[in-house]
Amino acid sequence: KVAQSRGVPDQHLQKLRDQIEFIKLGRDLEDEELQKANELTVESTRRFVASCFGGRSIMHVASSGKRVQALCYLDPAIREIKVVEAQNNAQVCCIPLMRAQACAATL
Repeated sequence: KVAQSRGVPDQHLQKLRDQIEFIKLGRDLEDEELQKANELTVESTRRFVASCFGGRSIMHVASSGKRVQALCYLDPAIREIKVVEAQNNAQVCCIPLMRAQACAATL
């Protein structure tokens, strides 16, 4: 309605509507796109694991809601993941990697 009130031709609006429908429906990835996605996933995983061996800097949200700078470590056998506060090395948590689950949050 806003576009029509501003004089956008129906032909342009229809093209936009068609594109929106295409995006909504989604599509299967092509073989080349699947291969590229797999390569990116493998490379990202390798970088993450390598950074955790030395202590990967992360932001931990304490039970109080306060954000605390922390370090994430993986043991050399890649069996446990540990998080410690960066300032005082106080352990926040240590769990078997097989039990760990990812979560994402916006800051």
